[in-house]
Parts: sequence; C-alpha cells; structure tokens
Amino acid sequence: MNIEYLISYADNNGNGTTENDIQQLQNNTGIEFILNGSNNYKYQTAEIFLDNGLDINSINHSSDRNINALHSAVLLKNTDNVLFLLKHGIDINAKTKNGLTALDWAIKTYEVNPTKELSEIIQILETASNS
Repeated sequence: MNIEYLISYADNNGNGTTENDIQQLQNNTGIEFILNGSNNYKYQTAEIFLDNGLDINSINHSSDRNINALHSAVLLKNTDNVLFLLKHGIDINAKTKNGLTALDWAIKTYEVNPTKELSEIIQILETASNS
C-alpha cells in the first residue's frame, strides 16, 4: 500500500474499519457514501470496508426511496460505480420503495433524458441480469 493511500484512508475514515464505522455506514448511507466521494482511492477504501463486513446491499437510510448503491450509481450516471458494485455482487434485483430495480430506473430515466452514460449503464445491467 502506498503512503498516499494510507494518509487518505486515515483522513477520510478516522480509525479505519472498526465495527462502529461499519455499523454507522450500514445505518446511514451504506457503501454509497464511499463510492460517491471524490477520493482517488474510493474503490480501495470500499473494498476494505466490504472485506470487513459492510453489506454491499445495504440501503441508503438517509433517503425515503429505499435505494441501494446501484440505484444511486444509476441516478448519478456513474458507470464505474455500476461496474464496481456488480463485480462485488450487489443484488441487481433489489427494488426501491416504488418497486423499481436499478435497470427499471435506468430505462425510465433514459426515456425522459437519454444520455450516452445511461445507454451504457442499461446495456451493462441488461447483460448482468441475463447472466
């Protein structure tokens, strides 16, 4: 591990991955908090938390929509986060309070506001759904 990563990790996460840190994330925004940050080491940090018990499928409790990190990645049109989450086994069939999967949400959003990023995300999610 390089020194920049260790400094960044210490600055952003206090004591690292204590049970309390993991529980706080699970009870609040889940892995979404880490992945939506601007830290250059967010994926490495996320992997450390996942390796120490953070549930990749935890929902964002700060929202009343019952969304998980995959829904958030779709909302933010963040292809890299979508790929990371799928690689780490997020439940692609998880539904929002309104019964939408991340793929459903991507398609609905694309119908209103078609973008290259959403098109790519839809393709990725459809491929993952058929696997």
